Amino acid sequence: MKNLFYLLVSLFYVGAAHGQGMTSPTYVSASVAFGSVTGSYTQFLVGGKALVDIDVLNNTDKDIFCTWDDTNGVEVPAYSSYRPNLGESKKYIYTALKCKHAGVAPTVGSVDIFGYY
Repeated sequence: MKNLFYLLVSLFYVGAAHGQGMTSPTYVSASVAFGSVTGSYTQFLVGGKALVDIDVLNNTDKDIFCTWDDTNGVEVPAYSSYRPNLGESKKYIYTALKCKHAGVAPTVGSVDIFGYY
């Protein structure tokens, strides 16, 4: 009987823990016009927080490169998007997100970045 009591008490304790509210994500975004996408990496989002999801939308007419470490740029073709698998693989972005054009400056559109931490 004593064991049954402890079992029931432990079930209520776990149930109370699951009732705790989760913190809401904080959303970040940046929109950069085509004229501000230069040939060298320009900061679009600041670092310091663990971004768990990010989506880069290249709405310009030229390919761009985006990086989190200034060396390994990811190419995002014109009129497409790039969404790295961050949260699922437990890899987060703590540094600034920077982008540049791939050699030819875009003439229309913008680069839009959305994410949350």
